[in-house]
Amino acid sequence: MMPTTVCLVRHGETDWNAAKLTQGSTDIPLNETGREQALATARALERETWHAVVSSPLSRALETAEIIASAIGIAEVEPDERLMERNYGQAEGIPITERDHLFPDKRIPGAEPWESVQERMLAALTSIAERHPGNRVVVVGHGAAITALLTHLSNGVINRKTVRLKNASMNRLRYDGSWEITAYNQTADDSTDVITSSNRSRAAPSVASS
Repeated sequence: MMPTTVCLVRHGETDWNAAKLTQGSTDIPLNETGREQALATARALERETWHAVVSSPLSRALETAEIIASAIGIAEVEPDERLMERNYGQAEGIPITERDHLFPDKRIPGAEPWESVQERMLAALTSIAERHPGNRVVVVGHGAAITALLTHLSNGVINRKTVRLKNASMNRLRYDGSWEITAYNQTADDSTDVITSSNRSRAAPSVASS
């Protein structure tokens, strides 16, 4: 199989991000800082060749994707609902610190199970890669959903306790029948967190559901 390269991008900042509120599946748009972040990421990516852009349909991700697509010369963004952010149930809209106080065991009523997020994100990325064999694809999604995927693929090296993905950050993956993470949490203006040979993971494209 010809390897497919994926750059998995978190959307730019929103007002809820700035206020440290639990955003989840609530459709909050980018703010001006978020648009500037998306443009900076777009300018970093335009130095490379890309063949497609796929995005969550939530407006903050879709606008980020459209800004990137315009810069790299892709005419149309492909939407994929499986890339949407985790639904946080009763925690949506409350401060993250309050959420952690109210639900210290992470069991939030009405929230999508973490394993379910991993399963749909892995299915989405694998189908995108197989749909674009040998190509280079930008995929735009959300912080928790991307972290869930990277946690699975890295066998826990990357996880929500130790890594908080920056807005508009880039995460590099390679797919040739199995997944390899080559870098994560890279922004246009700082250094890259790289998966080294000692912690690199090649995970088969499957995950058990809960």
